[in-house]
Amino acid sequence: DAVYMLGDRQKIRNFVKDNPDYVGFVGLNSQTTFAIGDALKETGRRPVFIAFDTADVTLMMIKDGIAFGTMQQNPRKMGYEGLKIAVDALDGKFTGENEIIDTGINMIRRDKI
Repeated sequence: DAVYMLGDRQKIRNFVKDNPDYVGFVGLNSQTTFAIGDALKETGRRPVFIAFDTADVTLMMIKDGIAFGTMQQNPRKMGYEGLKIAVDALDGKFTGENEIIDTGINMIRRDKI
């Protein structure tokens, strides 16, 4: 089941603690990642947990075995594509067909830190 907590840190922590039957979690932003990580650390549970981005706290969660890995964004590609869209918009070439652009991610696990 997908459960959305809209970034409510306490709600996320309570959910993780109150649902020991869940075998996996994914943090889709840093705030959610930190809240899930805190709850797992407090409970000692070790379900599969995929974090988001490469904040120092997130990398420590991976080193400590709390998170399996993290999805690292590609800011260079994101910036390039964003500027390209801006130029297309200025030139009247932005058609709406190029709204979804995969900028890729890198998966970072303990063996890559």
